[in-house]
Amino acid sequence: MALIDTYRHNVTRKRDEIAKLTSDKAKEKDKIAKAIGDEAALVFASQFYSSIGFGKNIKTAFDQAKAALMLEGIPEETTPELYVRDSLKAEDIVLVKP
Repeated sequence: MALIDTYRHNVTRKRDEIAKLTSDKAKEKDKIAKAIGDEAALVFASQFYSSIGFGKNIKTAFDQAKAALMLEGIPEETTPELYVRDSLKAEDIVLVKP
């Protein structure tokens, strides 16, 4: 699993990491990935990691973080993308057990 929720200057490095971690489909899709603004990255990351800390699965945490962007009026909710290996489901990945 890899998540693009980074500042502009780290996008290239993250793309390389994503390419190593994900399937061929994700590698192709990653070529069109775009940078996320600083404010959007802060809002997204804050909500994403807060949700993980409260025991939410990765898919729910990701969706809540995108919703936080919309609630803040930041029009970048389509920029972050969630990549999960073909053999995994984001709904089944829980990093913190409540």
